[in-house]
Amino acid sequence: MQPEFEEKEYCFGEIGCFKVTRDFYDPVLRPLNVPPESREEIGTKFILFTQTQPKGLVVNPRNLDVLNNSSFNAKLPTKIVVHGWLTDSETTWVELYYMYINDHAMFYFIEELPKEIIERHNYNVIGVRWARGSYLFYDFLLLNTLVVALEIVHLLGWLVQNKGVDVKDVHLIGHSLGAHISGYVGERVSGLGRITGLDPSRPKFQGMPTSVRLDPSDALFVDVLHTDSNYTDPR
Repeated sequence: MQPEFEEKEYCFGEIGCFKVTRDFYDPVLRPLNVPPESREEIGTKFILFTQTQPKGLVVNPRNLDVLNNSSFNAKLPTKIVVHGWLTDSETTWVELYYMYINDHAMFYFIEELPKEIIERHNYNVIGVRWARGSYLFYDFLLLNTLVVALEIVHLLGWLVQNKGVDVKDVHLIGHSLGAHISGYVGERVSGLGRITGLDPSRPKFQGMPTSVRLDPSDALFVDVLHTDSNYTDPR
């Protein structure tokens, strides 16, 4: 007999709370929901890239006031790029090379996408790095994605209140688990302009309710690009 599922709520100070409801449980598809790590353990940070700040400005989610003295321009569209499982710009060159030879698209997404965007367009581009939180056994980090989503929601709230950003001008681009993180953000930010999911993770998400995964209701426009034909790869 399967144990009875119990809903749980996790709270993280000023960024708020989320509930793990029965939607997140399936005896076959998703039997395990390991509690999320702390904000410190996940290590989320934001990196702002603009045409006048192409090397990137690191912003701690606990000190968003740094953005007041940055080159962020609320009159420009804003792109928010979110990486997925086992990927981050802070990996060693050996790890990056291993990723490069095994999955060039992943390496490109982590290191080059924000810079290539601002080379072609005058946008604000914010890279979301959740380094330590993505370096776990896949099943153990699933709920970390919701913590990262709360961090992004908090960032957007700050940008709306302090910079006058219109969320219709915000476009989230998420790879792998980052696609579902983007969906969680859109679920919490009404009127979000666009979400692009790049090879959204399938294991533990495919076949689950829409509240658990990226779906068309998460933004005014949602598009998904599939480039990976390996359906056994959780990335």
